[in-house]
Amino acid sequence: MDLIAKDYLQSISHIVTMAPEASDMRMFSSVTGQHIDHTDLGPEYWVKNLTSPVLFSDAVRGMSRKLAKSRRHGRKADPAIDFFLEVGPHAALKGPLRQVLESEALSNIGYSAMLVRGQNAVDSAVLAAGALASRGVRLDFNAVNNANGPPRVLVGLPSYPWNKSHSYWAVSRQTNDFLKRRHPHHSLLGCRVIGTHDLEPTWRHFLSVAENPWIRDHVVHGAILYPGAGILVMPIEAAQQLAEDGRKIKNVRLRSVRIQKALIVADEQTALEVFTRLKRHGDTGDASWSGCWEFSIFSCQDGQPAEENGSGLVNLEYEAQAQDHLMSGSQIVHQARKSRFDQLQKSHISTMTAENFYRATSAVGLAYGTSFQGVTELTRGGGSCCCVVKVPDTRSVMPGNVESGHLIHPTTLDSMIHCLFAALNDGPDFRDAAVPVAFDSVVVSATLPSGPNAQFQGFATVTRTASREIEANVYMSCSAWKEPRVQIEGMRCRELPVGRTSYSPSELQVAPIGTLTWKPDIDLLDEDALRSFIASHYSARRFSISPQPVSTTAKGALTQLHQAIAQVRLSL
Repeated sequence: MDLIAKDYLQSISHIVTMAPEASDMRMFSSVTGQHIDHTDLGPEYWVKNLTSPVLFSDAVRGMSRKLAKSRRHGRKADPAIDFFLEVGPHAALKGPLRQVLESEALSNIGYSAMLVRGQNAVDSAVLAAGALASRGVRLDFNAVNNANGPPRVLVGLPSYPWNKSHSYWAVSRQTNDFLKRRHPHHSLLGCRVIGTHDLEPTWRHFLSVAENPWIRDHVVHGAILYPGAGILVMPIEAAQQLAEDGRKIKNVRLRSVRIQKALIVADEQTALEVFTRLKRHGDTGDASWSGCWEFSIFSCQDGQPAEENGSGLVNLEYEAQAQDHLMSGSQIVHQARKSRFDQLQKSHISTMTAENFYRATSAVGLAYGTSFQGVTELTRGGGSCCCVVKVPDTRSVMPGNVESGHLIHPTTLDSMIHCLFAALNDGPDFRDAAVPVAFDSVVVSATLPSGPNAQFQGFATVTRTASREIEANVYMSCSAWKEPRVQIEGMRCRELPVGRTSYSPSELQVAPIGTLTWKPDIDLLDEDALRSFIASHYSARRFSISPQPVSTTAKGALTQLHQAIAQVRLSL
């Protein structure tokens, strides 16, 4: 090359160097083996490039050392060079470059070539651009992809064989129960408590007049009580949510039900927190479980400890898989009850209008509003009663006219129980009122007439078992009376105290043993308090209080006091 060096210099003497567009661009020359500036690239440099040996290894070593010194915050273990891109007709320098890097103990440095012999140039160039992009180099992808026009969506791509054998989404059991809950909030039952398992599920509900306005129509002696029928409806709705998939429910049966304490809704501003808990009954851990659940109803109010309001057993009866052509025992019982209903209808001669019936119940302290006035027709006699009950339109009073689906509403079931009052009292005015405290059996058919104004026909029989206790049976069906649709047997009721139509909530805590009523102890009253009590409570009885002033002597005052006490006790 020395023979033509002078002619070569003369032919390129007009070359003028320019500064690069990127100010941070640096060049290491294989001619000098060192870093050079753009001012060093004059004609003499290119003549030397023609006549001098290639110092490739020196240039690579100089590049790594120079850059390592310029990295003030870099760690010694980090390579000074991130990536090598070879621009040429083939990856000719890949081998020598690897040897130099191994001698300098440099690793984890990427390499790619724009062109590779025997490989499609488009593929090699795009692969090189992708390697640079994966290293964080900013590229002009429009130029890389030759995208001159607007982008187009690719369609008809082959499906990708996704690997779904491993899941990387961690979800707790409580979160999974919430996301995959099968039943929404129910206006009569509430929502199932997140985290309770299927062996002992629990539902939480808030009873309030604001969310269930029909509750205000059930007033007993001046206090708003949630009807005892509502305590029966809660396990009925809960059991249906636990029904077996693919099987049709025929009946829902309750047994050995006890109502320990009434659910008292204090006012229209507060809500009563109620829990419905189910537990497998007689479950021995094997496949012999009968499908019966124990249920308990608890309530909490004003931060007080939980109180049990009701308990019993509930189970679902499914349709038989095969039909028996012979008459079953249940059908015989149903026909006997149908005959009993026909017999009572013919024997009853006393009728009572619905208006007079609910006026009489109100007089003894049972003030039923519109939602609970379901009895429309009534005949009675001999400790029995036949009646027609109409399903009230409770949806119309609900907020937004939205109501959860249900098998039977507490207003309807409670109206069916009302007919026992007509069987208990013979005259136009009722003397006795009672509330249910226990049920031997309650069977509700899954094929009940539904919707506002749907009607039931049935009868009730009442037997007085003790001085203040009665036992009743109620059977209701549709107008065709093919079979009873609601059967209440062994319903034991406790008679309420008479004489007042207003009682405090503490006096309405119904229990199977008795009813607690607070009255003053006259032995502890002073003279003025005793005179005031007698005048306000017993002035119309079979005695009178002398209007003369009380004797000023102690003996006279004591004598008059004992006389008054004796008269009061005689009146009681």
